[in-house]
Amino acid sequence: MTNKALMSIIAILLLGMISVGLIHALDDRDESALDSIGNSVEEIGEEVRDEIDDHTDDR
Repeated sequence: MTNKALMSIIAILLLGMISVGLIHALDDRDESALDSIGNSVEEIGEEVRDEIDDHTDDR
């Protein structure tokens, strides 16, 4: 699998998770849910960056 394909899959998964989170947050009308989603997205971004860095360091 090429890096471009892997990044495309990761982007699609992240978009799906964000969409589901936003739908639930808007249904609840709870502001703390939006903060929780923001924190989760930041954590996911950090994890993805770490994995990419680990993968590029191995080469």
